[in-house]
Amino acid sequence: MKKILCAIDFSAASLNALYFAHHLSSLYKGAELHLVTVQKDRLDDGVYNSKVFNLVNERKFEQALLNFQESVEASSSIKVKTERVVILSNQKVSQIISEKANEENFDLVCMGTEGLNNLRDHILGSTTRNVLKLVEGNLLAIPVKANFSEIQKLALGLDYMYFDEEKFEAVRDLTAIVGKQLSVFDVNIANNPLMVDRMKKLIDKYADCPEVDFHLIDSIEVVDGILRFSEKEKPDLLVLFSKKYSFLDKLFERSYTEELILHSHIPVLILKKI
Repeated sequence: MKKILCAIDFSAASLNALYFAHHLSSLYKGAELHLVTVQKDRLDDGVYNSKVFNLVNERKFEQALLNFQESVEASSSIKVKTERVVILSNQKVSQIISEKANEENFDLVCMGTEGLNNLRDHILGSTTRNVLKLVEGNLLAIPVKANFSEIQKLALGLDYMYFDEEKFEAVRDLTAIVGKQLSVFDVNIANNPLMVDRMKKLIDKYADCPEVDFHLIDSIEVVDGILRFSEKEKPDLLVLFSKKYSFLDKLFERSYTEELILHSHIPVLILKKI
């Protein structure tokens, strides 16, 4: 993930997203971090602080982005290669961010989300969900309440019954770069005893990998199970693979990834490319 786009709307949520994007950029040699803000004709609510508000109000967007960047660099004492991009448009932010990410082949899009606490949070959450639908690369959704710290533990959701070793190994490689421990989990919604047997086989197979452990969550609701698992195991990053549904599948299946990014207090990395 050497080419990272971080969407900035000058809110506390997007500042939080920048902390994580900056940290990831610092871990990849030669990485590029692009700060992108999409501004309309009118001033939106919720800018991060009075200095940024004044800069945005004066339409000095480049300087406002620089202020964000300097705030993060000051706290981390690490500088990364950064570009600042201001896009003036009245089109949907999700459409513009997705098109830029797709056309310029970004490996990762980082966005902040405030969940579903009120109307503004719902709008912000919807923007992130829409980008998830449109973007071809990976997306990292960072809740505003997620406390930035060095990433140590990743949690990966995978299907134990049809275990995809390629995806598993890809996230193991990711863990070696951005973390130290990998917890793999699946949600047993039907209380299927075969899943217990399958997990035991996986534990035996990877017994010589001390950095990996396996978990099985009993839960009728997938998202509820993942949230309870996160509360108990306290990973620093949730990792899921985006499932590409056919048209008929969409009639019957729910998008758990979209629902999860609105409820999780832990950053959620949704992988489309490995």
